[in-house]
Amino acid sequence: MKNLIRNLVVGLFTKDPVPGDTVINPKWRWAIVQNPNGQKNGNGFNKFGDSAGIAENATLTVVAVDGKDVLVSYESPEGQGFGSEAGNGTLFFIPKDVFIKLPKDFATIKEEALIKEQRVVKILKNLAAEQC
Repeated sequence: MKNLIRNLVVGLFTKDPVPGDTVINPKWRWAIVQNPNGQKNGNGFNKFGDSAGIAENATLTVVAVDGKDVLVSYESPEGQGFGSEAGNGTLFFIPKDVFIKLPKDFATIKEEALIKEQRVVKILKNLAAEQC
């Protein structure tokens, strides 16, 4: 949890990731399952090499760093993935440079979403005022 908070507050890593570091995934993405024996989710199974969805707001924990890639373990923000979403414990590679940017991407995406929401609320209020 301490690493997670550090990453969210700092907004980016100041060093290469190490096992145990965590980040929050900022947006849905697809990954290739790397579990040698596959991995179950809430209602299915993904074998090694299958694609599985990595949900927005999921926790990614560094298992190992291998050259330019980071092997991470997945934890669903909903407790357990269902359907096309990966199951908890799914392993997949993510390029190190992408992993390092994830906290900053998370902050940017959340800020942009808040600005859009505020914009829509303002537009709807203006429309409602015009109709009165």
